[in-house]
Amino acid sequence: MKQLEKLLFLTYFQMRSKYRKTLAGFVWVIAYPIISFIIQATVFDKILKLNIQNYPLFLLSGLLPWVFISQSVTSFASSLVHSREVLLTFKVHPNYIIGANVLDNFFNYLVATLILIVALMGLGMMSFSLPQLVLFLLSTLVLLVFGFVLTMIISFLHVFYRDIQFVSTFLLGLAFFVTPIFYSRDYLEASFPWILKINLFYPLIALFQNSLYELNTEAWLSYMGISLAIVAGLGLMLAFLFNRKMKDFYINV
Repeated sequence: MKQLEKLLFLTYFQMRSKYRKTLAGFVWVIAYPIISFIIQATVFDKILKLNIQNYPLFLLSGLLPWVFISQSVTSFASSLVHSREVLLTFKVHPNYIIGANVLDNFFNYLVATLILIVALMGLGMMSFSLPQLVLFLLSTLVLLVFGFVLTMIISFLHVFYRDIQFVSTFLLGLAFFVTPIFYSRDYLEASFPWILKINLFYPLIALFQNSLYELNTEAWLSYMGISLAIVAGLGLMLAFLFNRKMKDFYINV
């Protein structure tokens, strides 16, 4: 319980220090995924004509989870290095620093998602049943854990290998285009099915596509199993890094 209280306090402190000086900063972090959604929905649907039924809802189900993941990794990859004084002075475990940042970003993601869901429901592009809500909430919980573990791995490695931030940013940019977020998975299945098999992000994105865009419980359960396996694998990798590198962490940070 004390650990949770410490995490929530750091999250509150993080949000307060970030937004206390300007309301515009808070508005921007909420507006960014919404603006990205509007621009991409217009470009991909009207210009590229991907011929996907109810394209705004399809894009919403994949884009916002992706924005949360990419923003968490790219924004907080260097957080441990930037928090050097706090880590050394108070001997705070790095989990708390990254956890607070990811929770801050997660709050922004939830607000943006809620705004867009209400907007699409108001426009008659979306209905929201109780089963969809349950699957969406479970998917969101897995998304949070995935985002934290992945960001923790990247930021921890960044302490020892300072170029890892640039590598991860490049790989995330590449992953966006090979993950069926703004186009149907049929495009990849036809020519590059192996990409879907090795893509760590797609099972997580598919959770939202099979709960928000179309309710497919059987497919959702399948992707949930794969997503949990990926999260468990990343968790083991993080535990291994802690075991091997933790004694040198406070020296290198």
